[in-house]
Amino acid sequence: MKKTIKIILVVFAVIILVSVAGLAYVVANARSIILPRLEKSLGVSVSASAIRFSWPLAAQMDDLAIGQTIKVKRVDIVPGFTGLFTVGMVFDRIVFHEPYVKVTRTGKDTFDLGLPPAGDRKKPQSSFIVRRIVLKNGRIELVDQSLEDGPITFYVDDLNLDARQASLAQPMRIQFHTSAIVKTAKEETVAMLQGSGWIDWLPKDCDAVLVLKDADLTYLAPYYRQYLQKDLESGHLQAQAAMKAVHNELKVDTHAELTDVAFKEEAPVAEGEQQQPADIKDLTYLAFDSILSSEGKAVFDFSITTKLDHPKFENLKIKGSFLRSRIQAAVTHPQETIEQYKKIGEQFETIGKEFKKMFK
Repeated sequence: MKKTIKIILVVFAVIILVSVAGLAYVVANARSIILPRLEKSLGVSVSASAIRFSWPLAAQMDDLAIGQTIKVKRVDIVPGFTGLFTVGMVFDRIVFHEPYVKVTRTGKDTFDLGLPPAGDRKKPQSSFIVRRIVLKNGRIELVDQSLEDGPITFYVDDLNLDARQASLAQPMRIQFHTSAIVKTAKEETVAMLQGSGWIDWLPKDCDAVLVLKDADLTYLAPYYRQYLQKDLESGHLQAQAAMKAVHNELKVDTHAELTDVAFKEEAPVAEGEQQQPADIKDLTYLAFDSILSSEGKAVFDFSITTKLDHPKFENLKIKGSFLRSRIQAAVTHPQETIEQYKKIGEQFETIGKEFKKMFK
């Protein structure tokens, strides 16, 4: 019995020594192992100014650069113990400190990350698994060159993300929590973003919540100007989207609240000048203004059904709490409200096709 125990202890000790030696090898050769693999996978140059090592068996890469558009101040890499017994490489944790990514929008559905097309990239010879990815104080520069008014730049700043495997039994289920602040090129805050939940790409299931807080709509004039004739004097948006998917069938239940919405007043038509006929933008403004309360408020509840692996803003179903103020007005001024509803119906019928384009 004692001999059997000694054999087990010796085997266990050998396994530990081999494991430690293997992990040490991965750490010591991080530059030659990781950088060439990234280059082959992405099809662009990958460099780092320095690689340092720390206990317990972790590598730190300084000033990582991927092409010309992705930069990371520091990357902490912790290899995984189970990678010694599987095909490919396993990392327990990779932490990106102050990552920076530049994304350029050149068309409606065209975004440029400065990387070659996916079809031109070489597939890595062996795979690797990351159990946990952490982003700290990241920044994404978004340059939109597709607008008629010229390019506009936004920053997704203070970006933090923690995404990890739910468990060894569910290796494809990823739990995540993220937050960020959207800013203008002048560092003015546009909105705050938060998100949390999980997504499982094997059965294509998910359960997550995304929150948009204190969005200042006046900064989005280049986008809504193609639909509205008047600019906003003020306006804020709060929104929450509950996303649930089962076998790739995704349903997004969204609650949105508009507050303090006010349009800039236009100069009155001078005496003798002819009033310009209303175009589609004028009718859109009238329809939009008609659903606002006297305080510039409106509440929207709607759901979208689409596919998790290829989401589109289609199959929109309005649940309809935004007409509450109009219903209350009907109690005191029934005939006037009826006439208003007739006009609203005509306006929405005229601009229906334009709104449909907004959700494609």
